[in-house]
Amino acid sequence: MVKKAVYEHAGVSEYWVIHPDRFLTEFYRLTGLSYQLVLADDGGIYRSEAVSGFWLRLAWLWPAEGEPDPVAALRALGMF
Repeated sequence: MVKKAVYEHAGVSEYWVIHPDRFLTEFYRLTGLSYQLVLADDGGIYRSEAVSGFWLRLAWLWPAEGEPDPVAALRALGMF
């Protein structure tokens, strides 16, 4: 991936790839000079190191009911 290599070279500390058509997420953290894949925890939550205190529940992106509910996500994050 060209974009990933550019971000890596620029020193971007965290890089996310979200594939909505494949229901796939990938999270990378810069470790030294290269990115390492980081998985969500057992509860399906990814905790950002680049944005202090920010976390993402993967089920918000791919809910079983169909459409994502941004209001529920904002409430869980304490923003609404």
